[in-house]
Amino acid sequence: MSDSQRRERPADFVELLGRSAFSFLEASSMPEELVEAAHGLGLGAIALCDRDGIYGLPRAYAQGKKLGMPVIIGAEVTLDRCWPAGVVAPRRDAPGDPPVTLALLAEDHTGYGNLCKHLTTAHADHEKGEAGITLGEIAASAAGLSALLPLGDALVMATESAADLDARVGPVREAFGARAALCTWRRFDGLDRRREAVAHAAAQRFGLPVVASARPRFHHPSRKPLADVMYCIKHKTTLDAAGTILAANAEACLRTPTQMRALFRDRPEWVRASLDVADRCRFSLGQLQYAFPSDTLCLPGESA
Repeated sequence: MSDSQRRERPADFVELLGRSAFSFLEASSMPEELVEAAHGLGLGAIALCDRDGIYGLPRAYAQGKKLGMPVIIGAEVTLDRCWPAGVVAPRRDAPGDPPVTLALLAEDHTGYGNLCKHLTTAHADHEKGEAGITLGEIAASAAGLSALLPLGDALVMATESAADLDARVGPVREAFGARAALCTWRRFDGLDRRREAVAHAAAQRFGLPVVASARPRFHHPSRKPLADVMYCIKHKTTLDAAGTILAANAEACLRTPTQMRALFRDRPEWVRASLDVADRCRFSLGQLQYAFPSDTLCLPGESA
């Protein structure tokens, strides 16, 4: 790590869409590697938002505690049956990012409890390896949670009009109010302008902030080949046959605050918006306290 990267102010940028190898076959870095890299790059904090689970959070928390690096608790849940009648849903097998997801970040203990509740619901009545939850189910227990709507490829390609925005973004705004935000990234993949057009239109229509992210799939560009192999395994294809459905570059890596400001030099407020979300999300696994059974509840001859 260069001296200039070490000197960067830690409050310049927070990565809110971190994914680890616990997002099965979607990312190629371990939680500890993401946290260590985020610390070395000068990020103010990192949110671990693995797909439909918090399996990697204990490892991330332990590494963050060791380094003094804040780790925001979250998960990226798959939205199920989230399109109103008459609205065509994005294809579930679209390449790239998951078609319909919502990142939920725990602001406090109540939010952490609701996050765990939603993950349990998402996995109920689904085959192993699958998950899904409706926005209505999330909205019913949204206290203590911030929500980020990632502008993934399939979602962006399916949004072409104000009616589409009302159907796809409106319910998130209604469920979370001021605790909702849009999240976009730049990959030089031919979809950057489309993502930003949707972000700008949705922000104007619903008054939602836009948050910039690196949307990392790995902590360092050198892990891109492994990410490609994992993608092929998930989609039951080979590297030779995958062709252009694989990412054309290694842009999906963690970035320094300086790199994010340069990447979004025309939208610095999107980079700063990550700090506003992170400031609300102060819950840590270290705050969990377990209540063990009391001896007063035991029958004669029993102990807790």
